[in-house]
Amino acid sequence: MFQAFLNRQGTWLRANRGWVTALVALGLVLARPCTTLAAEPPPLESFGRLPQFGSVSLAPGGQVFAAVVRNSEGAFVAVFDVATAKPIDILALGNDKFRSMLWIDDDRLVIIRSITSTIEGVIAVKGEQFVALEHNFRTRRGRPLLMEGDRALNTVVGDVVRVRSGARPASLILGGMNFPQSIGVYTLFEQGASGRPKVVAQGQQDTVDWIVGPDGTVLGEVRQSRTTGNWKVLLGPGIKSLKAVREGSHLTRAPALRGVSSDGSAVYLSIPVDDDYTLFRVDVASGQMTEIPSDQGEAFVYEDGTLVVVAVARSIGDDLTYDWSNPQDRELWAAVTKGFKGARIQVVSMSAARDRLILLAEGGGYGYGYYLLDRKSGRASFLSDVYAGIGPEAINERRYIRYKAGDGLEIPAYLTLPTGRPAKGLPLIVLPHGGPAARDDIGFDWWSQAYAAMGYAVLQPQFRGSKGFGAAHQSAGDGEVGGRMQTDMSDGVADLVRTGVADPARVAIVGSSYGGYAALAGVTLQSGLYRCAVSVAGVSDWAQAVRDSAIAAGGSTRTRSVRYWRQILRIADEKDPKLTGISPRLQASRATAPILLIHGADDTVVKIAQSTKMEEALRKAGKPVEMITLKGEDHWLSNGETRVRMLTESARFLKACNPPGGA
Repeated sequence: MFQAFLNRQGTWLRANRGWVTALVALGLVLARPCTTLAAEPPPLESFGRLPQFGSVSLAPGGQVFAAVVRNSEGAFVAVFDVATAKPIDILALGNDKFRSMLWIDDDRLVIIRSITSTIEGVIAVKGEQFVALEHNFRTRRGRPLLMEGDRALNTVVGDVVRVRSGARPASLILGGMNFPQSIGVYTLFEQGASGRPKVVAQGQQDTVDWIVGPDGTVLGEVRQSRTTGNWKVLLGPGIKSLKAVREGSHLTRAPALRGVSSDGSAVYLSIPVDDDYTLFRVDVASGQMTEIPSDQGEAFVYEDGTLVVVAVARSIGDDLTYDWSNPQDRELWAAVTKGFKGARIQVVSMSAARDRLILLAEGGGYGYGYYLLDRKSGRASFLSDVYAGIGPEAINERRYIRYKAGDGLEIPAYLTLPTGRPAKGLPLIVLPHGGPAARDDIGFDWWSQAYAAMGYAVLQPQFRGSKGFGAAHQSAGDGEVGGRMQTDMSDGVADLVRTGVADPARVAIVGSSYGGYAALAGVTLQSGLYRCAVSVAGVSDWAQAVRDSAIAAGGSTRTRSVRYWRQILRIADEKDPKLTGISPRLQASRATAPILLIHGADDTVVKIAQSTKMEEALRKAGKPVEMITLKGEDHWLSNGETRVRMLTESARFLKACNPPGGA
């Protein structure tokens, strides 16, 4: 029954090798090549295109690395020799969307891709289906994974982890779906160097998470009822030793097994508490739990391809710090930050011995690009800028700011300013993030950088309900969709006007997903603030959005996603009259400015009907509106061609309704 879907696994093609030198110069040098100030900013297409070089991953031995590279001919996964920086092997990605990759050993690379599809007889609602391909760049042979399991679906639904057991060659543990009794359960499969996938651990109907140690031993499982939210965490040194160590209930969140210690004796476990998580280090054998002080701005740094935690990265405001487990790593990192003075450095990938690291540097004259650090020589070699044509001279200033909302709550925000113009009386674009339980950070943001290159100041408010700024800040958003979450954004505009940065007569609002909703609300629920609005994949009707969430979950209104929206919106169900007042489609007659709607035809998160029905309502009310459909595009603007179109169309619209030069 899966044959039509399985056939897509055979679309990989080997590419011509001659394009790499023309695409990027990957010579190893001591420092970044000198640059001069550009006379003109890069064209919008430079920001809109997908990165020319990214997702860089070192093989465990550190002798080769892989990267996703793009040029006019398409997207490719290329493997490079570290010593010579020359390509060893190249694979074309075709039309499928690259998502991630990891090394199993020094020869075998696993690439995860996705397609927007249904699965006949299993999943009737279209969604993103993830598939894995293993490629041996030495033999230049590949094979799709999870293809030969009995009653198994060849899609990846959880972690993909490299493991090694004793003298065995490295294997892979993949989270997949098995159908032991015609009902899909979350199952762990081991995929060796050859042969069929082997079931390591078969879950129950309510299994939502697994974790394995560095040798592949199953150390934990999380179960949660889809209907009641009751959950249970089971831990133990092996699948037969698992026992419950903690139980509880949460309507919208589940516990998460986030990582393991290097020897597999302990796991890192996040327990949901209200709108936050409490982090614990748990001894696997005894179940003893030790709370670890944490915040929502943190992320674990793993030993590549595994769940072994080597550091905790914290992003607070404009600061990025790493707390390393190993003293030698802390010493190395102190030297790295000193060497890249003034730059914000991220760890991207490490060899198993951590003698070579891939770093992503931003600012301080380093632009936004990748560097290879050789620990033995102490030298960092420039590899490539992330975006073609966007070097250090083309990146606009980005600031972390804070301002007071109308009720006194402090709102964090990021402000991007156009190069070459004084920060006074600037035209402004408000660019709220999606989620709403998401966040922006101080790092390079292609969308805000593109608008700043046009001459706009760009404000990205971290309104209440945003994560990463503490539980109180996030929970303050509950029930405030269309209310204080919305005025938090306009309060930011008022603050920039008060300080003289922004011209109050030249303000527009643009956003995607929840940010797209905020853009629509800015010119319907609010009045006289914005000269125009651009909504990309935005929600216009909350009742329909909640119903769509239930449909995606098989028709149940008791799933976690539906409960989440009920909590955020503070409603009993989708019939709550409150939703009428905060749904832009139902308030279309109140629109006070032109609106541009942009939506991907293959969006499985926010259905395109949210935009087409908004367009219909605006036209019926006699309001100015444009609608652009992005064919073949999903919710995340994964396709480079359509991402460029979104950016250029929005720029055209903004120039007409809110000119950067004044009008």
